Amino acid sequence: MGGVGGHRGCRHRCQAVLHRGAHASLAAMVAVIGRHMAATGGNEAAARFSGIDVDRAKVVAFMLSGACASFAGLMLAARSSAGNPTVGVGLELNVIAAVIIGGTSLFGGRGSVIGSIIGAIFIGILGFGLVVLGLSTTIQEIVKGVIIILAVSLNRR
Repeated sequence: MGGVGGHRGCRHRCQAVLHRGAHASLAAMVAVIGRHMAATGGNEAAARFSGIDVDRAKVVAFMLSGACASFAGLMLAARSSAGNPTVGVGLELNVIAAVIIGGTSLFGGRGSVIGSIIGAIFIGILGFGLVVLGLSTTIQEIVKGVIIILAVSLNRR
């Protein structure tokens, strides 16, 4: 009954995302390079004074970010069955909103993988609800922008 598009497929995908997110979060907390990246993001000068190779931590962070972005691009291309470079245009706001709602500070030092996943789930549910309400994409973007502004202002306190 719950084929590829049914609720079972969705549950399996959600479990897989949460499972991988938990592994990534654990690796970031336990692995030395994960702690070094967190320290560098929190206070670069203090990390440098404590003996952390800040340049290496930055390079590894950008490499991991690029690898994750390329994997996401592959998944998006596989989902749309095409290699159109404009498929992901406009998704940046959703990603930024999800990460901020998940508790990551735009000013560095705080954030978690699990929080970002929860933020992504919230943005997905919000987007679905706005579509169900029949709001235009312009209004949807305005709502997400207002949520980002609120989250950032609450984060600054």
